[in-house]
Amino acid sequence: MKGTLYRLNSESTTPEFYWKLKMNNELKEPAQTYYYDAQKKIHTEETLVYEKGKLKEYSYIRHNINEQAMVTITDDGLLFTRTFNGQIKTSTKEYRKNYLFGPQIVTFIRDNFKALEKGTSIEINYGALNRLNAYRFILKRDRSHPLNSKDKLIIKMDADSFIVRQFADPIYFVLNKNGTKIHRIIGRALPASNINGKIGVIDSDFKIRD
Repeated sequence: MKGTLYRLNSESTTPEFYWKLKMNNELKEPAQTYYYDAQKKIHTEETLVYEKGKLKEYSYIRHNINEQAMVTITDDGLLFTRTFNGQIKTSTKEYRKNYLFGPQIVTFIRDNFKALEKGTSIEINYGALNRLNAYRFILKRDRSHPLNSKDKLIIKMDADSFIVRQFADPIYFVLNKNGTKIHRIIGRALPASNINGKIGVIDSDFKIRD
């Protein structure tokens, strides 16, 4: 699976990143993703490791800001580790229902599409490894979004906490009507910007193709 990411609300027609996903075909779950910059150099990458059919470890590297982060799922809970500019920090958290990391959100929506299509709200705990934590979000169909059409519907991912909503805008997933394909993801992307040492977030219009 491949895709292109464009800066949200930008007049530029040039992609910010090119994206590639490799699947674990046995589990039908994501295994690796790569974000390439305009020069086709790897900018950001993710790896998911499974054990006995379940996620055991998720990690990412953001090469341009010298950051590596990982979460390991243990019998006791979650162990977060982040290395940034040579400094290592760790954190442990209790395991809660519907923990998701990175591209797992895509397959979670796929697997829960029937409930979401009917308007059911689903609570998830989505990993933010740069903060050594995970935060509660609500997935729900958004019938008022302007991208709704006769052949597309929208799933909204919004933070459950007012405080988290101050720094995390909603993310929108544009799907076909039967939920078998996500066409676009609009909102915060994993890659970060680094302009003269100033690190920033990137909001994108992420267009996915097979």
